[in-house]
Amino acid sequence: MKLITTIITIAAIIAGLAILSLIIAFIVSKVKARKAKKKAASPSTSSTTMSDAEKQKAEGDLLTKEAEKADKEVEIFLLKGVKSTLEADAQKAVDEAANAGTQLNIANAAYDAASKKVADLVKASASTDEVTAAKKEVTNAIKALKEATKVADAKNSNVTTVKAAVTAKETEISTCQAEIDRLTNEISALKQKLGR
Repeated sequence: MKLITTIITIAAIIAGLAILSLIIAFIVSKVKARKAKKKAASPSTSSTTMSDAEKQKAEGDLLTKEAEKADKEVEIFLLKGVKSTLEADAQKAVDEAANAGTQLNIANAAYDAASKKVADLVKASASTDEVTAAKKEVTNAIKALKEATKVADAKNSNVTTVKAAVTAKETEISTCQAEIDRLTNEISALKQKLGR
C-alpha cells in the first residue's frame, strides 16, 4: 500500500512537472512572439533592413552609377569645349557675313554708278565709244555684284549653320546635365539606403 502511494505520488509529481513545463513553454513562446513583434516594428530591423545580397547589389549599383556619372561629367566637359569652339566659329562667321554685306553694298553702289553713267552719256549724246566703254563698266559691275551676292549668301548661310550647331550642342549639354542630375539623385538615394 505504501508502495502504491509512493508510485502515485511520483506520478503526480511527474505530471505536475509536465504541466509546469507546458506552462513554461507557453510563457516562453509568448515572450518570444512579443519580442519578434517588437523587433519587426523597430525601425532598425524593419522591412527596409537589407540582406547581405541586397546590400551587395546596392553597393554594385552605387559603383555603376558613380562610374556613369564620372563618364557623363567628362562628356559634358568635352561638349562645353566643342560649344566654345563653335561659338568662336559663329562669331567669326557673323563677322565674315558682315564684311560680305559691306562688299555687296559696295558692288551695288558700283553698279548703280555705272548704270547712271551710261544713262548720262546717252542723254548727253556722247560718242559711241564712250557709251560702249560705260556699258562695259556696267557689265563688269553686274559680274562683281553677282559674285558679291553669291559670297554674301554663302556667308549668311554659314552663320545659320554654325548657330544651329551651337544650339544643337546646347541641347546635348542640357541632356547630359539632366543625366548627371538624375545619377546624382540616384547615387544619393543609394548612399542613404546603405547608411552612408
